[in-house]
Amino acid sequence: MSRLKYARSILKGNETGNALLDQLINEIPIKENLKGIPSLWYMPLVGVDNFFDGFGFSRYRKRFCWERTPLDDFEDGIDLRRPLLPYLEKLNKTLPKKWDNKMKRYVRNDDWLIWDFQQGEGKRTEVSEAYI
Repeated sequence: MSRLKYARSILKGNETGNALLDQLINEIPIKENLKGIPSLWYMPLVGVDNFFDGFGFSRYRKRFCWERTPLDDFEDGIDLRRPLLPYLEKLNKTLPKKWDNKMKRYVRNDDWLIWDFQQGEGKRTEVSEAYI
C-alpha cells in the first residue's frame, strides 16, 4: 500500500485531516515513489555513502521497549540493505571510510571528523581536540 493510500485510510471519515492532506499535496510537489528510487539530484548532494534505505527500528525494538508503529509495518515489507540506526550505532566504535578513486582504496573520511569545542578565554570557542 502506498503511503498516500495509507494516510487516506487513517484519515477515513476525518474531513479536516483530509482537507489538510489535500492542501499539503497542492502546496508541495508530492509524487508517489512506490519503488523508493531516489531523485536524480539527491544522490550527488548526499553521496552514495550517506544514503540509507530505512531506519531499521526492528533490531532495537526489544532493547528500547519501543511500540510498533506504521513505519515498522512498512519496513517489514521491504528488504533493508542499508538501515540508518545500525550505521549510527557502529559510529560509536569506528568512523566510516570513503572510497578514494585516485588512490583506489578506502581512506579516512574527513567528513566524519568529530570536533570537541570548548569555551576559551574571552568567550571565544576553540577546538580542544579532534577525534579521528
